[in-house]
Amino acid sequence: MRIIQNLQWAKKLDRRPDCLPPVKHLRGSRRVGLKFEADLTRNLPGAIHGQWFQYCDSVGTGFCQPDILLFHLNGTIAVLECKLSQQDSAFQQLQSYKMVVGRAFQRKVIGIQVTKNLRPYQCNIIPKICNNLPDALKCAVSQEFVLLHWLGIPAQLQLVERHFGIQ
Repeated sequence: MRIIQNLQWAKKLDRRPDCLPPVKHLRGSRRVGLKFEADLTRNLPGAIHGQWFQYCDSVGTGFCQPDILLFHLNGTIAVLECKLSQQDSAFQQLQSYKMVVGRAFQRKVIGIQVTKNLRPYQCNIIPKICNNLPDALKCAVSQEFVLLHWLGIPAQLQLVERHFGIQ
């Protein structure tokens, strides 16, 4: 994963960049992980899934695709990074995505890792673990590492419709 340094500009793209190869048929845990991500997106009305961005930093031009974006009515954007199992690398991805999305939309951005399987003894970063999305969104405003432990239960995402919508 590329670490973004000295971000100069960022913009939203209408589609996948032509220079990137198409995704081949996925198998095994990657396929299960993408199903987990799709299930979460389906349960979040107004969520934007798989939005592509282009940016330029000190290394040059690059592309990124956060898993899910939620637009809060107060202007804040929540970036959700989905992982089947808890991973420290997701928090590194979120830091980069927050910079790019924030620059592209000129808004405050918060980040949350969403995972099904907790692995606290295999990770170096100790996040604030939340069991529902409203709590995770509140925590992410003041804490850098927030993890939503989502078991695929739609009720864990309650109250989001009241605060989030596409803008």
